[in-house]
Amino acid sequence: MKLNEVKKYLKKEKLDAIILFNKSPSFNYFFGGDFEHGMMFLTRKAAFLFISPLHEPKVPGFKVIKWEKFKPEFEAFIKKNRIKSVGVDYGSLLVRQKGFLRKYCKVKDASKLLTDLRQGKDKEEIARIRQACRITDDIFKKIVANFRKFRTEGDILKF
Repeated sequence: MKLNEVKKYLKKEKLDAIILFNKSPSFNYFFGGDFEHGMMFLTRKAAFLFISPLHEPKVPGFKVIKWEKFKPEFEAFIKKNRIKSVGVDYGSLLVRQKGFLRKYCKVKDASKLLTDLRQGKDKEEIARIRQACRITDDIFKKIVANFRKFRTEGDILKF
């Protein structure tokens, strides 16, 4: 996870946090999944996952905050963490999300940083990609070698 680059960006741009909503590709990049009604706060001090109480994630590197009543708890979180200016991924932000955030803080586009972070790969990401390619290659080799045995997609799953 490239939180150090995010922290440098926050300091340079004088932002308190980057806020990502659950459908943002950057949310998936930093977290590795998505939730209904989830938000992520990347601050200079910590990474927070702000989610509905329906989920029970154990996420290394994130402080998980479950809300019971979203708006008052969101307001309390913003106030407690002194979040006044935020970066967002404009490309995935809905108009109503932007309007909601503007009620509480100054909003700045951080799309370029987020895209650059997702595009660049560090050693750990490259190793995971290579492992995924090896696994996929092994699966395809087995499928090709046993192709005549399969009559349906279900047969492949059983193999």
